[in-house]
Amino acid sequence: MGRRMQTIETRYQPPEPERRRPITTDVWVPGLRAIVSGVLVTLVILFGWQVWRGVWLDLPTAGLICALVSLVIWGLSTWGGLLTWRIEDALDRDISGDGVVGNPDRLILVNARPQVDPRERKRLQFEDFVKGCETDTALRRWEPVIGRERYNEYRDALIGTTWARWVDDANHKRGFELAAPPGEIIAALG
Repeated sequence: MGRRMQTIETRYQPPEPERRRPITTDVWVPGLRAIVSGVLVTLVILFGWQVWRGVWLDLPTAGLICALVSLVIWGLSTWGGLLTWRIEDALDRDISGDGVVGNPDRLILVNARPQVDPRERKRLQFEDFVKGCETDTALRRWEPVIGRERYNEYRDALIGTTWARWVDDANHKRGFELAAPPGEIIAALG
């Protein structure tokens, strides 16, 4: 007796839609963090300056220093990753601990599409044409793929080498057919 196939029922679980982050998480939170950090760093700098120099600064100057320090801290927190990635690229070493050298979000294509010699590409295209002609030789199928000119070239080459023949010698509009299996044709012409 034959074996029964065992089927396993699975249910499709649509993925949870990713919740869009509000602008507060991208702009206000880092900005507020930079301002608070800037104020604290400025206070430490001002206190150290005043103790070391014995010069007490007026309020507008202290405010300007505070704003500049906040801006620098915000810039470093915003573009700090970029700076880290540049350093990692220069050193060719992962210093941030994320397991990736450089920007972890960048797309890296490693020999994604190797360059093929144009003659080799044409030969491969011809082989695909011969393999595809086993099921369909119609121009309407091949014209969008390889174009009418190349279709005529390939068809005429196959007919000229007797690997293909017209279905009706009197009426070529009926098309052509292969005279041998595609593997044999490719092996003989290859």
